[in-house]
Order: sequence, then C-alpha cells, then structure tokens
Amino acid sequence: MINRSFLFAGFIGILSLFSFPDSGSDGVQIKAPIYLEEPAFAPGEQFTLKIYYNWSALWVASGELSFRISSDELEGRPVFHLLAIGKTYEAYSHIYRVSDRYESYLDTQTLLPLRARRRIEEGRFRLEEEYRFDRNRERVAVQEFTKGHEGEYDMDRQTMDILSLIQHARNLDFDSYRPGDRIAMSVFIDNELMRTQLIYEGKKEIKTRNGRFRTIVLRQKMVDNEYFDENDFVTIYVSDDRNRIPIRLESPLTVGWIKGDLKSYRGLKYPLQARIR
Repeated sequence: MINRSFLFAGFIGILSLFSFPDSGSDGVQIKAPIYLEEPAFAPGEQFTLKIYYNWSALWVASGELSFRISSDELEGRPVFHLLAIGKTYEAYSHIYRVSDRYESYLDTQTLLPLRARRRIEEGRFRLEEEYRFDRNRERVAVQEFTKGHEGEYDMDRQTMDILSLIQHARNLDFDSYRPGDRIAMSVFIDNELMRTQLIYEGKKEIKTRNGRFRTIVLRQKMVDNEYFDENDFVTIYVSDDRNRIPIRLESPLTVGWIKGDLKSYRGLKYPLQARIR
C-alpha cells in the first residue's frame, strides 16, 4: 500500500494513488502514447496549486503543491531537474502535517528519468528513497535511506517515476485521440512496476478563482483505501494550449472532496492562451 495523506493526493497523488490494471483486463483497447514533437515545458517553469478540502459544503484551503523545472547536470549529462514540494498550511498542520519533496532528473532527449528521489513526511510516517534507472539492463536500483534497505527490480525501457510521468502526460498529443480513449503508461513506485491508463475525456471550459480557462479533461481511477473508493475517479483539467499546465483537479473522498486550483505560474514556455478572461 502506498502511504500518503489525502492532502497530497492533491496532485502528486493523481498519478500515484490510482489503480493500475493490466492493459487488456476489461476488454477495452488501450492505446499507445503519442507525443508532441516539441515538449510542453522548458527550464524556468514554475507553478503552484492551492489545495482545498471540502466537508459539509465548506471549502478549506489546507496547503499548496509547487512545481519547478530547471537545467542541471548529472554524471556529466545535461538533464532537466524536476522538483515538487507539497506542504500543509500551519493552521492545518495540527490536524495532519505534510511536508513532501519529490525530485527527478530527466534525459533531455528522451525525457525519461535517470534518477529520482522522494522524501515523505506525512503525520508520523517518514520515507526517503532514491531510484536509479538502467535502461540498457531494464532494471531500477532502489536505496531506501530511512531503514537502510536496498534492492534491484525489473522495469521496461519506458518506465518512469511519478514526476516524469506527469511531464509525459502533459506532452501527449490529444488531437490524436478521441474522448473515451485510454492511454497506456508505466510507473515505478513502492518497489513495483505498475501500469496506468489515462482516460481522455475531451475538452471543456471551466471557471476558477483565477478566471475562465479552456481545458483538456483527463480521468484516472483511484486506489481503494481509507481515503478513496475504488469506484471513484480523479478528474484532471490541463490548459488547452501548448503549455498543458494543470488548471484544476478534483476527486471525491470517503468523506468530502479534494480540489486543487492553479494559484500562480511563471516562466512558462509559451503564453498561457487557454485563459479566456
């Protein structure tokens, strides 16, 4: 079971809380990912989502999740350094404190991770570990620092960690799909190679606290645990322009709802043309 709070389900959880069925398990044809020729992001990009929890018709701002992309070098190779930090607000921390940090180093040509690291502090739970991806051997080495565990596991050549999976999802060419299409991807987390399916739902205009946006709508099924029901889906709205940054996400919980809205952004590769007003 993947450990996390319902707060950080706000965005990282989009791609780490899902169920991961095999690609033909329900008889539905799963399509391969088709990517844009040019990446939707570039070094210098930053954006933050404000996370809200709803219970009994009251929306409470409980924390923020921030993303940053920069240029870096890893063992002599140029890489994209991805960083995501999720934290509860101080006023909320006495209920359930979250301080999470995810990092990933992507090959600038393939956009696949060479190394990834995460440090999780959620309530009393602690985890710090690093993944090293070997594409030639199709193996990933894991070092878990909290308890001193090490191991090596199977993967395939297109396997990603959570952060690189988010970037690959942003770079999908949705003009190549029809509403209802399922897109196959794979992610390594918690010492497992998991298969995930993003469901493309089409396009929709939505209203947020920062204005109205044209969006691309995606869905993903949730894992059955104490916070989510296995029949629930998270809905993800990304900007319907060349940036594909997240505008909103929302999902029911066993008690209440969770929602994340785009709070701020800067350094986008392209003008944010999805904003209507």
